[in-house]
Amino acid sequence: LSSVPLQFVVNVVSPSNADIPCGYLPPSNVASITIATTSVNVSWDQIPNIATNGTIITYEVKYSWPLGNGRLGTNYTNTSGATNKLLLNWLQECVQYRISVRAYTNQGPGPFSGEVLDSSLNINAQVPQPPDVPPNALTATSANLTWSCPLEKNYTIISYSVNVTLDNPYSVNADCVHGQNRSYYFTVPAYQRYLYISLVPFTSYSFAVLVYTTEGEGALSVPRLFTTLQAPPTSPLNISASVLSYSSLLVSWTPPKCSNGVISGYTVMYTPSSGFPSSPYNVSNVTSLLLQNLLNNTQYLI
Repeated sequence: LSSVPLQFVVNVVSPSNADIPCGYLPPSNVASITIATTSVNVSWDQIPNIATNGTIITYEVKYSWPLGNGRLGTNYTNTSGATNKLLLNWLQECVQYRISVRAYTNQGPGPFSGEVLDSSLNINAQVPQPPDVPPNALTATSANLTWSCPLEKNYTIISYSVNVTLDNPYSVNADCVHGQNRSYYFTVPAYQRYLYISLVPFTSYSFAVLVYTTEGEGALSVPRLFTTLQAPPTSPLNISASVLSYSSLLVSWTPPKCSNGVISGYTVMYTPSSGFPSSPYNVSNVTSLLLQNLLNNTQYLI
């Protein structure tokens, strides 16, 4: 006996467009407008309905920025619904961003658009604004130097170069500044617009900033002059004592190498080799003192 053939029907159903991730076209005409130094308004044209493969539920904006050494930082943010614009806030000043956009359906994303470049201030000059030394950032031995990004730029900042120079090589404390040329250059990464440096007290300096960009080296900013605060001086030099009589000495000295400020006077202490120290003698800004009424035939420590 032969078996009875089975008959059945298979219905092949094509998936709906909504089952396929968003189509093959990215958003077009992506543009950015700077609203403030840290805010950019991004807009784009909607994808034509024929190319969406479903209903667009959101757009995703990707923005990247340089971290140095060829690395990029990247963030993603989505629109609320299928609107074709998005405000990006809390951006870094002086940073050029690469921005691209893609659409989503319920089944996933489509391709990203081409990248557009945006800067948080979009003009041509490469000169940082005049630098500053805030009063509360200056001490006797240090300064926290700050500056703003260039007012105008159309490029990516790679780094800053900060030049700190002794302003007056003949100033009272100049001999205490280390280094022969007394001019130093410091390289600062693009995301940092400050420099904390150790300095010599009561000394005048100037500092200026230039920017290195993808287009090359910019011009030096207008120098800013500042003077570090005063500090205690180093010890007086060349102390000597001359015997004038059996009960008197003439003590002399030369000023400290590093006065670290305006010297207003000196304090002289003298102690017999066996006994208690004398009361301190405070003298005005002179470099000698006559000691009288001393003990005969006694050695003194001065």
